[in-house]
Amino acid sequence: MTKKKQLPQKKDTPKVPTIIQDGNKINVNLTQEIGKTITGCQAIEASRVMAEMVLSAAADETAGDLVERQLKQYLSLMQDLAPRDPFEGMLVNQMFLVFRQALHIFNLSNMDGNEGRTDIQDSLTNRYVKLMRLYTQQMEALDKHRRGGQQRMTVEHVHVHEGGQAIVGNVNQEGGGKDEK
Repeated sequence: MTKKKQLPQKKDTPKVPTIIQDGNKINVNLTQEIGKTITGCQAIEASRVMAEMVLSAAADETAGDLVERQLKQYLSLMQDLAPRDPFEGMLVNQMFLVFRQALHIFNLSNMDGNEGRTDIQDSLTNRYVKLMRLYTQQMEALDKHRRGGQQRMTVEHVHVHEGGQAIVGNVNQEGGGKDEK
């Protein structure tokens, strides 16, 4: 009889926090490691509050198993986005909610009761487009923050003709000319 080899668990994979749902109120119990992973915050209280606010905003039904499933989806996404600091934590949490709401509105626009109701479909489609535009802006803000606000340019092809000069590499031009002292 062969034994199944048990794979070692990744050290960087935090255990899932516990949630307690009391009506519409959601309480999240998590470790500092999990909190930092999903919010970028060092302080456990800040992480807990942010996670509770996002999950409360995302919870559209009160069934415990649904909230549990939403929590797992939320945690997976936050771990993949890996916010590095509280700013990124707030931004990726906003992105989660905006994207989720956009998909919800898109689904509403395609409901059977809205067939032939172009006014409703147009209104919902416009909301969807606005939310997806906001989501794109949030992605750009996250990218810019992670790059440190620096822009990069890649030159793919250069032609240097007779008598021309070309410089390849970093160029720092400091003001002044020959006559300045």
